[in-house]
Formats: sequence, structure tokens, C-alpha cells
Amino acid sequence: MHFMTANTSLQALQLRHLEFLSERSKDDGYVLNTEQREAICIYLTRLDKLSIPARLRHLREAANFLLQQANPVDPPRVEQHWPARFLQ
Repeated sequence: MHFMTANTSLQALQLRHLEFLSERSKDDGYVLNTEQREAICIYLTRLDKLSIPARLRHLREAANFLLQQANPVDPPRVEQHWPARFLQ
């Protein structure tokens, strides 16, 4: 199982990820849009504040939940390795 350690700086991760998003176009092949990616960062920050380790499985489930809310009829899904790439 993969866990984010308590030493992981979620604020640094969030800032780095938002900088990355500002450099990418909205139609770059990513499944989640900017707002959904920001929601994932907020989710990670809340878990950190509650001292709950963020598991990759939970991150994937949260992303898939957001995708389902946006398109309930035929939602796309993130791949199994998406959470690890998201956290890079």
C-alpha cells in the first residue's frame, strides 16, 4: 500500500500542481478539468489537517466520484496509476 507521509508538504504539492495547470491548456488529454483537480487538492489538504493518510486508492475513488458527478450517464474513469502521476 502507498501512503503519503506526514512529512509531505501538501501546500507545496498544491502550489506546484496549480502552477503546472496554469501552463497547460484545458484540452490537453487530461480526464479531470481544472476545477476537479483543485477539488482533489482541497481533499488532500483536508485529509492532512485531520491527520488522515491519503491512500492512492482513495484519491482514485475521489477523482472517479467527481467525474461521475459531472457526467452521470457515461463517466470517464481515471486509470489505476493516475493518483501516483497526479502527486508527482
